[in-house]
Order: sequence, then structure tokens, then C-alpha cells
Amino acid sequence: MAGVIRSLKTDARNLVQYVDKGVIVISKPPGVISQARIHPSAKKNDPANLTRVLRLDSRPLSVHRLDKGTTGALLLARTPQVARDLSQQFQSRLIRKTYLALVRAGRETFKADKGEIAANLKIEDGRVSISNKGLNTLTGWELVASSRIAPLSLIRLTLHTGVKHQLRVHLACILKAPILGDRLYSHSNISDKIQNVVSVPNQRLFLHASHISFFRYRNIIPKRLDVGVTAPLPEDFVHVSTQLGLAPDAREIHGGVMVNGKRAPCDFSDCEGWLA
Repeated sequence: MAGVIRSLKTDARNLVQYVDKGVIVISKPPGVISQARIHPSAKKNDPANLTRVLRLDSRPLSVHRLDKGTTGALLLARTPQVARDLSQQFQSRLIRKTYLALVRAGRETFKADKGEIAANLKIEDGRVSISNKGLNTLTGWELVASSRIAPLSLIRLTLHTGVKHQLRVHLACILKAPILGDRLYSHSNISDKIQNVVSVPNQRLFLHASHISFFRYRNIIPKRLDVGVTAPLPEDFVHVSTQLGLAPDAREIHGGVMVNGKRAPCDFSDCEGWLA
């Protein structure tokens, strides 16, 4: 696999952030549809046409989903067995996911610098709403910075549960800080104060799956590896943040791979050897 990865065109290689014998993590661009399909008999989704790009023997299996407009770390399994293992990790809440979002709210909107949002969400006709009869959901949030020139802020989010549109509803309906570009759950137009500073492309949702951590196993000590993959921020996200005077962490801008808390000592294309 290492030789195959190195032979790819630069843009295709940059899509893949991590790969080993059972797992691929890509940085999903906006507009790519991903659905969680883990049963081997199910119709397999192939985000970004990875089967052809990576010359894989079979299509990768999605084990979780990102909204069409959301960018960032998307975890895929290369075999049904690994798909089942990752699914179990999701169900046991062993997999950790962190997001970054630009939201339409100034510093005065936030009564604290961080907190948690707990609410019951109901899914009906493709839309998600708050309901006492819905599913329990929990999101952790942290205010990274607020712009001094427009009512916009950068938020870091920790997803503790994984209900459809959870982050978008929690931010818009509870925190009163809708994500920039979210036309589904924001009920007001973008203000002149924002439009005079930044240009927001149509259909662009400024929500980024920044980091995902999961466990992989091998036959040598240490047998369990805690793999963390940070997907680099898209250029337009960095550009808008810079215009607003907001500064994401350098590691979040550039991305990278951590193994057992340490930066991976190799290029992602060499990671196959870890699980020998």
C-alpha cells in the first residue's frame, strides 16, 4: 500500500490522512455524501471514490456519517470485521470526536467560556428538533475566540452522542449561535455586519470534523494503539478565520497523526507496518 499511496497524484494523496491494513481516515471535502453502512451485504458507499483512488481490493465501509456540507475526518473500514469493531467502539463511546465551527454569535452571546449542552432531539421528515420524547444527546463546547470586527466566534465542540444534525441544532436552538452557512436551522439572514467583512459561499457550512481518535490492535507490545487523526482545516475556513482575527490552533490548521499520545514517527503511507 505504501508504494501505491506514493504513486498517487498530490491532490488524491492529500485526501488521505491515515491508512493501515484495516482503516482509512480521509479529510472529507464539502459536498461529499457519507452514510454509515457497516453490514457487508448493504450497498457500500465510497466517499471520494477511494476504491479507484487507492486501488483497493474492495470498497471501504462507512462506520459513521458526516453531513454533506461538513468537512473533516471521516473514518472508514477496509473489512467487515474492522467495521464491526469500530461500530462497537462507537456504541461504547470509545471513539472521541472533536469539531470546529464558525458561529454567528459575538462574545456577548456566551455566558461562559465553555459548557455542555444536553437535550432530547427528535428526527421527523429529515429535520431535527428539540422534544421531550426524543433521543438523549450531549455536546461539550468551548469558546476559542470571538471576532472584534463582526459578530462571529470560533467554537470547539466535543461530540458525546451522535444524533443526526446534533451539533447544528444544539448551537442554533440552545446556544443561540447558529453555524455560519447553516440555512436549515438558522431562521435569520446573515447580518450586514458579517457580510461587510466576509463573503460566505452558497451551500458552504463552516463545520469541520477536526479530530477523531480510535483504537487499533496488533500482535506485539503495546498491543493496543490509541490513534488520533487531525484533519487539516480547509483553506476557506482558515481564510475566513484570519479575516475575522480568529486564530485556530496550529495543529488544527495543519493536521497530523498521534499514536499513544505522541506524534506519529512516520508518514501515513508507512503506517501499515504498525499492525504487523
